[in-house]
Amino acid sequence: MKFKCILADAGYRGEFIEKADKLYSYLIKVVSRDKEKLAKKEFKPVSKRWVIERTFSWFDNDRRL
Repeated sequence: MKFKCILADAGYRGEFIEKADKLYSYLIKVVSRDKEKLAKKEFKPVSKRWVIERTFSWFDNDRRL
């Protein structure tokens, strides 16, 4: 299977991203929440972030999402 882009949670920054890029030449996009909207207490789902959260719930067998 060939990957074009890997979406990562904001927790995966720094050394992890650098190693993956150096070893495998993957394009990795770190998706994080908008800090302005957090300050306003405004909720709007971020589409790429939702994909990541959904995938994590599949790994944990959490069927509530």
